[in-house]
Amino acid sequence: MIALPVAAGLTAVAASAMNTPQPAPPLAFRLADGKTIDLASYKGKVVALEFLLTTCPHCQRCSAIMQKLYQEFGEKQVQMLGVAVNDMAHMLIAEYSQKLNLTYPVGYGSREMSHNFLQHPFMKTMYMPQLVIIDRKGVIRFHHPGEDQSFYANEEANMRKEIAQLLNEGAPAARPGSKKAPAKKAAKQS
Repeated sequence: MIALPVAAGLTAVAASAMNTPQPAPPLAFRLADGKTIDLASYKGKVVALEFLLTTCPHCQRCSAIMQKLYQEFGEKQVQMLGVAVNDMAHMLIAEYSQKLNLTYPVGYGSREMSHNFLQHPFMKTMYMPQLVIIDRKGVIRFHHPGEDQSFYANEEANMRKEIAQLLNEGAPAARPGSKKAPAKKAAKQS
């Protein structure tokens, strides 16, 4: 990340952040074992998706925070996903996940894939990590490009707040307690 003056920094972030909310585009990526992960299969959960570089310290910090929140919220409610887009990522993701003790899926894809998903111009530098948070309906609600200094300055609290907000919005309606059928009156014995 680069240090920009506040006014310029806000303009740069606004220019590089995708318009939200919007439906998440299709996305599929591979894990080190060759298994394919399809983003659409997580509809119904809140998803935090990080596009990362395995050599980026900011990405490593973001991934570690995602792991902490994954354990906190539980995988039944929230799914964390990582997609490494650096050269040779397919050879580096297993070590990356092991080093950070990540238990959520981290795979690899191309830079082109990340640019397309994030609607980021190819001729413009993309600062990493790129974090998107998607609601239960598959709508991208938040996007935080790497230069979003206001988000990453207090990354854990901000991420927790946004995930909790989406969990509360999409919480299933409370089911009324199951009413028991009225008890049958015992027949009078004479």
